[in-house]
Amino acid sequence: AHVSGPPAEGGVAEDGLQGGVRSLKARRAFGFGEPLLREAPLLLVPKDAGNFLKGNASDAVKEVAKCLGDAQRLAAFVAFQQLPSASQEALLAMGVSSGSQIVEETGRVVEMFLKDFPRFAEVLDWKL
Repeated sequence: AHVSGPPAEGGVAEDGLQGGVRSLKARRAFGFGEPLLREAPLLLVPKDAGNFLKGNASDAVKEVAKCLGDAQRLAAFVAFQQLPSASQEALLAMGVSSGSQIVEETGRVVEMFLKDFPRFAEVLDWKL
C-alpha cells in the first residue's frame, strides 16, 4: 500500500543508545510498506537545474554551465555551496558507496574541462 502522507506522529521514538548506537523503537503497529520515519533532504536540487542556476548562481558559474553543457551537476555544486558549513560537513561525512568511481570521474571531467577553459579554475573548486 502506498502512503502519500507523512508518518503518523508518535509512531516512532528514540530509544536511547544500544551498544553505542542511537536506536528507534516503534510505539504502535505499522502496516507493510508504511513509512516509519521521514527526514528532509540535506541537499535538494530542483528538476529544472537551469532555472535554479539562473536564480542562485554567480555570473561566472552561469558561464561555466553554458560552456560545460551540464546544468544538473553544476546546480548540485551550487546547492552544496549554499548549505551551512555544518550541513556541508554532514553531507561529506556520508562518503560514497564502496566501489563508486563518482569522485574520481568528477575530478577527471573537471580537470579536462579546466584544460579547455583555464579561466574557470577559480570558479570550480571541486577539491572538497
